[in-house]
Amino acid sequence: MVGSPAADFRKRAANQREAATTLLDGADIATDPKKQIAATVGYVASYLYDALADLVEYQAAVEAGGTLTAQRRAVLERNSAMRRAAAQGNWDEFDRLAGIDDAHAGTGGSGSDGTGAGA
Repeated sequence: MVGSPAADFRKRAANQREAATTLLDGADIATDPKKQIAATVGYVASYLYDALADLVEYQAAVEAGGTLTAQRRAVLERNSAMRRAAAQGNWDEFDRLAGIDDAHAGTGGSGSDGTGAGA
């Protein structure tokens, strides 16, 4: 790896997304299960690489102590909490962390049921 570990993970994530998108743009994607699987694995891998980059950045922030602002650390912690909430299907917690309130749930917002239809 040439750059920082976080930058390398972000580059790998971008490469995985690009490869998966290329597969999805293929004319035979609807009939070729191998390409469907490869595209899905590519997108999942890209999310994992992004999560690893976040983890590396967070760990660097912890080790740096006071050199990273409290605001940046709070953003990293919130992003991690949002990722956990989404992975667990806890959309109420996700909405709370994202700043989505119930008043906007029925107006085309994401809605806490994940359908986009609101409550």
